[in-house]
Amino acid sequence: MFLHRPASWVGSKFGVNRPSIWLGEGNALTNYEKHTLLLKPEQEWEALKIGAGPPPLKTKDGWLLIYHGKDTQAVYRAGAALLDLKDPTKVLGRTKKPILEPLEAYEKNGDVNNVVFPTGACTMDGTLFVYYGAADKVCCLATINLESLLDYILNDNQTNG
Repeated sequence: MFLHRPASWVGSKFGVNRPSIWLGEGNALTNYEKHTLLLKPEQEWEALKIGAGPPPLKTKDGWLLIYHGKDTQAVYRAGAALLDLKDPTKVLGRTKKPILEPLEAYEKNGDVNNVVFPTGACTMDGTLFVYYGAADKVCCLATINLESLLDYILNDNQTNG
């Protein structure tokens, strides 16, 4: 399985108006025969497109997916979704508001302004560490209590998939 965002997969044929996150399934590294629409842009902060960030992390509640979204002002933010452990095509919850956005000067000003772009994640001792690029200039780290984030996704931001 892999997550991807084919930029040309938009329109009535694909059921989405903007670039979205798809789950590809196959039997070989280069042969993926099944593609399922996983997430599409829904909120203003992700109005233009969304894309997968770091590989999903297995948690007790599901696969934690950190992703990025781009709005109409070209601001990149990060959100989170939780996928079912046994059937990752099933979205258990998704943040309606970003979990990370450019606020600091080093996130707002750089080679590409107003960008936080998650690229790595891990958990240690109950803390989620999210590594991200800021303004295409510096590498950064954000942390949050993993249980708090999972509760937030599941209880405050439920979605029907």
